[in-house]
Amino acid sequence: MGGYASFIWPAFGITVVVLVALAFTSRRALKHREMTLASLQSQTPRGKHPQPERSQTENSLQGNRRRGA
Repeated sequence: MGGYASFIWPAFGITVVVLVALAFTSRRALKHREMTLASLQSQTPRGKHPQPERSQTENSLQGNRRRGA
């Protein structure tokens, strides 16, 4: 490698370590979020999801659509 092997191989090693750590933390975060979602879904009765409130702008736009504007 033309004398650069002492720089290249550690760089590859660091890259592998960082990628493995990233995969591990991403997987752990996914599991945590899945558990949180399951918990929230079990608290809300099926078919009874609260509807978000519409803003004044959305209400006026909805009225304009009904009038054909």
